Amino acid sequence: MASIKYLCNIGLTIATTALLYSTSLAAPTNADTFTPAQQKSIEKIIHHYLVQHPEVLLEASIKLRENQGKQQEQQALQAVAKVKTALFDDPNSPTAGNPNGNEVLVEFFDYQCPHCKSMIEPIKKLIAKNKNLKVVFKDWPIFGGSSETAARAAIAADKQGKYLELHDALLKADNPLTDEKIMDLAKSVGCDLIQLQKDMNSAATDNVVKSNFKVAQALDLQGTPAFVLTNKTTNNYKFIPGQTTEENLQKLLDQLNKK
Repeated sequence: MASIKYLCNIGLTIATTALLYSTSLAAPTNADTFTPAQQKSIEKIIHHYLVQHPEVLLEASIKLRENQGKQQEQQALQAVAKVKTALFDDPNSPTAGNPNGNEVLVEFFDYQCPHCKSMIEPIKKLIAKNKNLKVVFKDWPIFGGSSETAARAAIAADKQGKYLELHDALLKADNPLTDEKIMDLAKSVGCDLIQLQKDMNSAATDNVVKSNFKVAQALDLQGTPAFVLTNKTTNNYKFIPGQTTEENLQKLLDQLNKK
């Protein structure tokens, strides 16, 4: 709806000009002062234009999404400083890559998010190419239900040194995930299921999940996946909402390293 309103504001200017020529009226430029007949004519012109040029709607929608993305990025970057420790250095957040790396990529994800599943290989390739990179995983089960069961299982598996194995298995598994499938995957990667289920329901696991939601809320994240990238030496940040590519992440990382 917002994109149509944006387009209609543009179309109103075009339509007003056309109406003036067609009626030879010196109509005011304020839409609130148009007569009912003029307003009806303007709406008809706009409707006709959109029917003849539907691609304009797509262009307006893309522009709107770009503007919203930039706004979300600015809000997230402004909030990073307030949650910096919880974001980059939480000892309870599982990691991959170089645990002492100054380059840090934080990923917020849900195991049933298709776009999150698509990010598993790009992140692995990024780790392989950047020996100073630490990846921090923030299990953020926004879909609830089995997504939360999967997140709790992965967090609990970390206590057995099996986080990355179960993390990969859950992301590679077909949706929908079920509690039974999650336990089968945990067993397949070598988890002690009795201990796993105890840890899944522990206060420690509760705290990790709650902390991840709190940080995501502080950053005003709108969905998964979402990434925050930093070079702790330069203390600069990049925010990436949504699915991206290894190439884009590498480009942003290189930019941070140059600053």
